[in-house]
Amino acid sequence: HCGPTLHDTNANQEDAPTEVVLLHGAAFTKTDWKTSGILDTFCEINNDEDGGNLLLLALDLPVSADGVELGIAFDSLRNQLLSGSP
Repeated sequence: HCGPTLHDTNANQEDAPTEVVLLHGAAFTKTDWKTSGILDTFCEINNDEDGGNLLLLALDLPVSADGVELGIAFDSLRNQLLSGSP
């Protein structure tokens, strides 16, 4: 995770963060987002100078996860890290 959290900002404001959830394929884990440098790149461009308004989260789900389990994961993150807004 990098960027603001819901505790740092009011999700109802016009300047609410843009929320990005990174998912991966079956052969990878959320750690691969970090070791590949992709997560660091997103976090580096998400600094105060550039507005720092990107809430970025890498998520691990089991390979067997379906849409229902993805929905459950998002529901559990809502109001903790994500606003739940489209």
